[in-house]
Amino acid sequence: MTIHFVVKSHHFTEDGLAGFLEACALAYVQPFSTLWFIYLLPIFFVVSKLTRGTVVNLALGFLGALAVITAGVLLWIHGLAGFVRYAGENSIVIYLAFFLPMAVTRIVLLKVAPWLDTGLVSLIVTAMGVVVPLILHRLVRNTAFRFLFERPDWAKLKPAPVSPPAKAS
Repeated sequence: MTIHFVVKSHHFTEDGLAGFLEACALAYVQPFSTLWFIYLLPIFFVVSKLTRGTVVNLALGFLGALAVITAGVLLWIHGLAGFVRYAGENSIVIYLAFFLPMAVTRIVLLKVAPWLDTGLVSLIVTAMGVVVPLILHRLVRNTAFRFLFERPDWAKLKPAPVSPPAKAS
């Protein structure tokens, strides 16, 4: 919700405090951009719970898992898994920074090229939501802005102490 409030904060300057509060209240029933996905997760869980135990769902889940594994193996065999591996290793970077490049790309494409196929727009928006954060991370990782993607020192996990090996008698 914090991202939603920041993005909708222009209501505060345009419509005053009342406009901002209205935009914040509406956030619970009219989510901004991709936040609808987060809102639908509870519904997905309820539907999954209600349809649990059916053979069809089990078969579809198995086929979906098999398709993902097969695609991964094919990418690896053909030497195309490097980018997928890199993106996976930096998935937190993508998670932290996908929102703005994705939203900007979607808005620009819909204004500049409204005739584009919805599937193509979705592909371009998704690609920008993955690639731009990785580029941004690469650009700022050796600068003062690296704090955008690094865990603060107070939140870093300490390694477990290693006990010395037992002496042989």
